[in-house]
Amino acid sequence: MLPYIVIFIILLLIKNNKNSNFYSFIIIFLFMGNRYGVGSDWELYYPIAKKIEFLDYSIFYPFFNKISPMQYGWGELYRYFNFEISNRILYKIVWFFKWPQLIIYLYSFLCLIFIKLGLENIKNKEYIKYSWILFFSFQEFFLLYLNLMRQAVAISIVFFSYKFIIKRNKYKFIACILIAMSFHTSAIFCVFLYLVNYLNSISKKTIILLYFLSFFVKDIILFILKSSTFIPTKYIGYLQQTFSGGIKINYLLNFLGIFFIIFIVNKKETRKLIFIILIGFYLNMIFKGTGYLVIRTRIYFLIFILYLVPLLCKNKLKKYIFIVCCYILLNLSLINDIVSEYGRIYVPYKIFLKINNKEEWEM
Repeated sequence: MLPYIVIFIILLLIKNNKNSNFYSFIIIFLFMGNRYGVGSDWELYYPIAKKIEFLDYSIFYPFFNKISPMQYGWGELYRYFNFEISNRILYKIVWFFKWPQLIIYLYSFLCLIFIKLGLENIKNKEYIKYSWILFFSFQEFFLLYLNLMRQAVAISIVFFSYKFIIKRNKYKFIACILIAMSFHTSAIFCVFLYLVNYLNSISKKTIILLYFLSFFVKDIILFILKSSTFIPTKYIGYLQQTFSGGIKINYLLNFLGIFFIIFIVNKKETRKLIFIILIGFYLNMIFKGTGYLVIRTRIYFLIFILYLVPLLCKNKLKKYIFIVCCYILLNLSLINDIVSEYGRIYVPYKIFLKINNKEEWEM
């Protein structure tokens, strides 16, 4: 746990000025990019990066290739061709330089750079570091980014696209969604975000009413979705999986999130952001305990809360309460990982070292 706590403290010590966005980005990038064996999907991405011999393959599907796929086996090769095209381009770069760890650096950079670019549009730039502190502390953001590397890039690009939503530049917004889909097709669910430009303000009573209704509409919505032809077949499986872990924590986080929106940042200038974030909270409540569908969709919307953090931290008392809450959230997430019955994912943190041409790591 100690490395995570150290990074949290370093982020906290960054001066509140216009450069805090850059310094926060660099610190988290180095921490994220230098990891080794950390994250549940590590074994999915890293073995493919080691297949230097795949450099001869096209970025397109096998029937465009002259080399027989059976020459190297179908394991990593099948996963490679199952990835969206931008991911295949990243692997081409990794294989060209013959350095497997580069795939982690590339995904880490892309995940974080679009968050940095998005945050640059915030007016209160001296408080941007607190957005990074929340990103690092909240399990739904940084820790989950260590797992869903392809989708993490897509989420960050959608986050960045908000500047085109508020400027009503629909062509650049659609371009962002298409680029995000080239990393993970689930980004298609975000295409309707542009419609927030045409929504009126939402009252506190409506927010609370929808919050309580979300407890009771799960079965109805699941039936509609499972009957729909709009959702790609490979995502239907996420609707059929169930789990019971973390339900109480989800209830607590949703309650705190709704409270945060209603009583702290419910301002006229934040109306569009509130609409988007509320979708994430409602998805979390409706699909609680239902496989990975909610995980793969809610973060697209919840991540927008980073835009609201500077507004909160302008007040000194609220800022201190916010820092304490973030510290508690980070520790709870790491403790939950340590005691998890499914095995540890984030603790201990390991770093990548290259010694005598062999990959090694240390805690």
